[in-house]
Amino acid sequence: MYMMGISVKFSAAHTIKGHPKCRRMHGHNYKVVVTLTSDVLNEKGMVADFSDVKKVVKEVVDQLDHVYLNDVLKVDFVTAEYLAKYICDKLVLRLPSVHSVQVYEDDDTWTLYTPTTGEQHG
Repeated sequence: MYMMGISVKFSAAHTIKGHPKCRRMHGHNYKVVVTLTSDVLNEKGMVADFSDVKKVVKEVVDQLDHVYLNDVLKVDFVTAEYLAKYICDKLVLRLPSVHSVQVYEDDDTWTLYTPTTGEQHG
């Protein structure tokens, strides 16, 4: 199994309704790591071209950059877990070999979402 990945960064604000600390609006400088897998390499000897993957990921993530996430995503509970699944759901439509999406809120805290077989489109 081959794996490849890219990372992109974005900044955004959010709240988590009912949370003792995070119920107040605050922001993060998020880092998103997307990993793709394949059993075989393409005709160029790659899982996928890094620049092609990064372009698709940036198109999804740029919609979240410098916004209030609760308004854009229309939910009360914008957590790193929610963001990882949201981003993954958008990506698997265009990158069927997505293995996982990892969202860092900072250097020390992150979540990872891996789509189930039925969610993967490859």
